[in-house]
Amino acid sequence: MPGCTAPPARCQAVHLDRRWVDGAGVSADELALGCYDHHPMIDRQHWRGRIIDGQVVWGRPAGAPVGSTGPP
Repeated sequence: MPGCTAPPARCQAVHLDRRWVDGAGVSADELALGCYDHHPMIDRQHWRGRIIDGQVVWGRPAGAPVGSTGPP
């Protein structure tokens, strides 16, 4: 999530979209790191992410982009 400073050791894989809920397959290209605090919020509030130019851009459920997180 934009502004999150959690190190990778405090993160886990997060699905970038909700297709996996319906049984769709998942590839590594559809995962990003999310910290233990933000991951439940992403799932609960149905946020979606896209990778654009090597950065994850997160969007609220209504579709408005929030920002991006790039490699350190």
